[in-house]
Amino acid sequence: MRDIEEIIRDGMDFERERARGRLGYSLVPLLVFLSDTANIARGQERQAIMDALPQLGAHKNDAAWNAGFKAAMNAVTRLLIERSVAP
Repeated sequence: MRDIEEIIRDGMDFERERARGRLGYSLVPLLVFLSDTANIARGQERQAIMDALPQLGAHKNDAAWNAGFKAAMNAVTRLLIERSVAP
């Protein structure tokens, strides 16, 4: 009887062969590179937004406007964090 490690290795071998396709090479390294590059770009985008937040909130407005602005910035920050965690 096969153990779990053999089943996993067989599955990995199958996926590796399937990824190669008819051409005999895999595009997985390219896809990993593009995924990492996109992740870095999203990180830089988030950092630029976080750097701009203190400058945006420097206006002297009434309490209602400031409360709305703070709520909107919290929503944007939460969205950016959720987007960065999602695969």
